[in-house]
Amino acid sequence: MAVATRVESITGAVHLSIDMQNVFAPGGVWETPWMERVLPLIVEIAARHAARTVFTRFITPVHADDRRRYPGQRDLRE
Repeated sequence: MAVATRVESITGAVHLSIDMQNVFAPGGVWETPWMERVLPLIVEIAARHAARTVFTRFITPVHADDRRRYPGQRDLRE
């Protein structure tokens, strides 16, 4: 059986928020039931730790062939 031990503080962590877009909000094209619940928490964490918060966003290209090539990226159609 595991014995409880003291938990050390996390010092180098970041708040990574992935794909928080309006399309997922109520009334959005891809409305998700969890958005209303988690958005206030994300805003609070981001406000308290702005320097350690990273937001990412996926941007859909207009056409499949419009995507940019990045070093090391392979063509998924191959």
